[in-house]
Amino acid sequence: PTSRSPQAALRRERASSVFRPRAAMPASSQTQLRSCVLRCGRSGFAVDYWGRNPCVGAVFLTHAHADHLCGLSEAWEPDGRTVYCSSVTKALLLRKFPGLATRRDVRIETLAPNASVVLRLPDRSSASTRTPKRQTTVAETLLPNDSVNDIGEGHENDELLTVTALDAGHCPGSVAFLFEGKCGRVFHTGDWRREDWCGKASTPFGYDTLTNQPRRPLNDEKRRASSTASTATLPRCLTRAPLDLVLLDNTYGDPSYVFPTRHEAASRVCGLIKQTLEKNENADVYVGVDSLGKEPLLAAIARAIGEPVRVTPERFHASIAALEAAKEGLDEVKRGDDDADNEESDGDPFLGAAPRGSLTCASTSSCRVFALPKQRVTREKLAAVAAHTGREIVGILPTGWAVANATATEAPNAFARAVASFRGEKNKNAAKTLSASAKARDDFTFAKSGAFVSETTDGLPLVHAVPYSLHASYDELEALVRALRPRAVFGNTRAPRNSSS
Repeated sequence: PTSRSPQAALRRERASSVFRPRAAMPASSQTQLRSCVLRCGRSGFAVDYWGRNPCVGAVFLTHAHADHLCGLSEAWEPDGRTVYCSSVTKALLLRKFPGLATRRDVRIETLAPNASVVLRLPDRSSASTRTPKRQTTVAETLLPNDSVNDIGEGHENDELLTVTALDAGHCPGSVAFLFEGKCGRVFHTGDWRREDWCGKASTPFGYDTLTNQPRRPLNDEKRRASSTASTATLPRCLTRAPLDLVLLDNTYGDPSYVFPTRHEAASRVCGLIKQTLEKNENADVYVGVDSLGKEPLLAAIARAIGEPVRVTPERFHASIAALEAAKEGLDEVKRGDDDADNEESDGDPFLGAAPRGSLTCASTSSCRVFALPKQRVTREKLAAVAAHTGREIVGILPTGWAVANATATEAPNAFARAVASFRGEKNKNAAKTLSASAKARDDFTFAKSGAFVSETTDGLPLVHAVPYSLHASYDELEALVRALRPRAVFGNTRAPRNSSS
């Protein structure tokens, strides 16, 4: 990562087996992604990094969020680098940069989740030319496990890298990568949240994505029995040998960030929506979401209200492309091989794509629930919508930063107590408060779930902040690292460069 070599990080951290975050994330600012370039013998590879580096022979893309695509454009120069990602991410990437699909020098290959694949990295040593003399074929770059010794002419100095993609549970198409080669055993989580790995849920999102039916959450007894990650809940590829380095999604790398599971948070969102629609026939609900992500939440809302949630045309067509790509990728795995070395099935087979029938962009829809970009779900902007439409508007912001938006003196501890009471870990009769303090910043009015709030004193629309997070909370990160016990841990994100951070 950045200018520090993984070997140096290993030496610094080898003596420590206890997870300690590098820096606490600030409560009022978004984190910044670190550049990640790793050496692998005579070659190297990058993760979510599109800059020029002479040692990089391949780029691995974890998902298609904009902050992981900084530096990529239709004019990007591959310089002999192959891009590897999931089938869903490839479909979304080519929707964003359609010009890449027609360029002969750009090669984007897909990796199926849970399958270990051996890749050939081009020689990037100082003695080699930076630009390959000829374009390598897909077959020469992507090798089956039983052909690692079948190296063609002109590739004698190439490095072999075994890669396993795993569902990261962050957004449609997101994957984490396990790398094995001369770089050691390195696990890069990308943006990551897998409650089932940490013993907090039975499935990644709380429902069976194959049938689109809710699954019963773990009861209190089972939750207490499996409150931490263990080798039984983790993919076998991560635990069959020690890990040298874990590159961790430390977006919420501070003990004050304690979240409910997404299943629990989604239940709260659905309850707020149903309560709003039932109490006021003249009310509409606006849910603020990212341009990509939270599809399982939108599907849960659609199930709760009995009709598809209204989204923008761009998001609707992107969701269709993601689902079709996920199905094609699943079909390829089924048609592929019965390789005994492949890992057991883990995670969502559709990689978080929205089930068909859960979203709509039809202007004829009568649905009163809208999913819009989160930047448009502020009290002032919703007030303008209400004035234009003549309807009452209620906003919902499902985000882990709901903790950060409350007052610094009350939010983290009060929020943690509220989550604990909601999950039955303290007083079962306590108020099940999932929203932050009402003394929040001016942009938000946070309602407590113990009583339905229908109006505000200043006349602006109400916005509920519910901690539905696509990133793991601190306790989940700690559970993962304690189970993996790597030789070193390094954060994928850093705080913005300012004095308060």
